Amino acid sequence: MSIAREMLAAGPGCAAANGLLNGLETTKVKLQLHDPSRPVYRVATTAGVMSQIAREEGVIRGLATPGLSASLTRSMLYGAYRVGLYATARDYVS
Repeated sequence: MSIAREMLAAGPGCAAANGLLNGLETTKVKLQLHDPSRPVYRVATTAGVMSQIAREEGVIRGLATPGLSASLTRSMLYGAYRVGLYATARDYVS
């Protein structure tokens, strides 16, 4: 398979996986920014924060879409280069 085909296959694949997991990424960032001295979340665990956000903001608005465009752009480019060029780089080094 050509390098371009491998990169075009890898980029969207990585972006799709990243898009499906964006809710976990959003939760991770919110937990990292959480200040225990001024609690915002009743239960400061991944499941607790995700359920509170889903109840208060909704699943789409609160978990699925924040940071999605930046995340998809990064994963599309990074995945295309990292996964798409792997076989070529491996063969070149061997």
